[in-house]
Amino acid sequence: MDNCPKCGAELQIGDWPFCNGGHGRGSNNVVDDSLDELNENVGHEPVHFTSKSEKRRYLKEHGLEEFVRHVPHPRGKKENQTTRWI
Repeated sequence: MDNCPKCGAELQIGDWPFCNGGHGRGSNNVVDDSLDELNENVGHEPVHFTSKSEKRRYLKEHGLEEFVRHVPHPRGKKENQTTRWI
């Protein structure tokens, strides 16, 4: 195990190594690209997608875009970030 040279705290795997009043855990902000989707609505034959980027590329090549449905807030509140689509 390694110890912090400033405060002597024992550092674990994943700890932030710099001493600023405490050593916290690091975070991972990688977005997963994997997908397992059989889409029957993009052509005459079903198409199987194994990644989000593959699906995005296929839709762009065929001039398609996904349908987005506006869903109201579940408690009936008006959201500040939504606008009327009509």
